[in-house]
Amino acid sequence: MHTDTPQPLFVYESGTITAALAHGTRVLLRDVSFSMQPGDRLAVIGETGSGKTMLALSVLGLLPANAGRPYPPERPDACG
Repeated sequence: MHTDTPQPLFVYESGTITAALAHGTRVLLRDVSFSMQPGDRLAVIGETGSGKTMLALSVLGLLPANAGRPYPPERPDACG
C-alpha cells in the first residue's frame, strides 16, 4: 500500500547560534530542525536559559540569517 506523505507547510533548520562574550563565545543553540504539517502544533518547553527565546527569534527571522533558516519546503533558497 502506497501512501503519499503531504509536503510540510513549514521547515526550520538552524546552525549554531553563539554570543560573543569578553572571554570568548558561548553556544546558545545548536542544530535544531523541525517541520510542520497542516494541523500540527508545536510546543517549546525547557528550563530558564535553555534557548527557547533564541529559537523563537530565529524562527521569526529576527537573528542574523546564518543563525537559522525558516523556509517554505519547496523553496529552500527563498529566505536567508
